Amino acid sequence: MKKITILKGTFILFFSLSLVQVLASEVPQPDENGDYLNVLHDLWVVTDTDPNGVNCRMPLGCTFQTIMNRECTGFTANYLEYPIVGTLQYGEIFRSYSSNRGQTFIDRRKLPWVFVGENLDGSTEGCFIRANIQFTRPTLGRYD
Repeated sequence: MKKITILKGTFILFFSLSLVQVLASEVPQPDENGDYLNVLHDLWVVTDTDPNGVNCRMPLGCTFQTIMNRECTGFTANYLEYPIVGTLQYGEIFRSYSSNRGQTFIDRRKLPWVFVGENLDGSTEGCFIRANIQFTRPTLGRYD
């Protein structure tokens, strides 16, 4: 009986640790520069504590749909040069939409950006912010 109890406890411990590892692996990790390159993840949280917020940029007259359909004449992959159309504050969670390749968007400097498709509080949406740990990171739906 004691052997069965020990094996049962060992199995539960092993299974619990495995589950924690699986859950932790659901959130993509940044590279050595803090960038989220080639990342496909739905929910992101703003990490920048600047009281002015994180700038969110978008070419004028463009929407996510026109960019994806390649109908946006102002879309040049120079994200840093796009006008600021809003800001996001520390701790805000947003739903992103991925590029046609199913991942973060890459600018001409080879730096990743994430599209803010829907801010969960209903404010800023429809723009890009840098996919870097200084500004934002993937989340499971809370600031974890």
